[in-house]
Amino acid sequence: KEGSITAIKEGHFLRQANSNLTLRCYFSATPGTPLSWSSENEKLHNKSKWIIREDGKVSPCSSPHLCLASSPYTLLALVARGSPNQAIFENWVELGKSLCRRGDNKKGISLKLKSHPNYGIVALSDSPVMSISFISVLLLYFGPAESSLSVRFTEHKELLIENSGGLVFRPLYNLYEIGNFMSATKDNCDRPRLGGQWEVNKDGSISPVQATHLALGFPAVG
Repeated sequence: KEGSITAIKEGHFLRQANSNLTLRCYFSATPGTPLSWSSENEKLHNKSKWIIREDGKVSPCSSPHLCLASSPYTLLALVARGSPNQAIFENWVELGKSLCRRGDNKKGISLKLKSHPNYGIVALSDSPVMSISFISVLLLYFGPAESSLSVRFTEHKELLIENSGGLVFRPLYNLYEIGNFMSATKDNCDRPRLGGQWEVNKDGSISPVQATHLALGFPAVG
């Protein structure tokens, strides 16, 4: 509560009181879409416009049937490797060995967590796969261990979610930065891009091959 952001309403925009950053949806306004603070240039987009209702609820102008709310689970993100917020995986040894296996007969391995017992990496049933231009996007969260996703490595070191139709792990906007959220995506075109490439560390964490100083984890609050 003490760390809450103070915002100013300017027309249909919400701006941080101590900066020029405005609140917007990461993607189009659909259930489960995360929010971010972005530069004033984003005001040109409909996803930055808000309605404040008489009961105090805040809704996107483009989707007035929705309103701001907190998620029951934390979004998966990139954190500094070695951080107390990094995820340590229960099946990390099996995950590491699977990198060396060839062929499409690999079995999916559960992403249950050792660092956070009873938790794993999940997709929420009320946050479905979103279609954004030619890309299908699924957001990833920390949730109940029994709902943990199963993944396997592709020959290109991508993390492929089992029975997902080809969704692979990728940081949002392909930005390998601390605090950036993780997603699983699939390009719906003839020449899809490769997903992120990943490696399993000896401490049980998972890092991007392109940025080994980072690891999968959850963002710090405050």
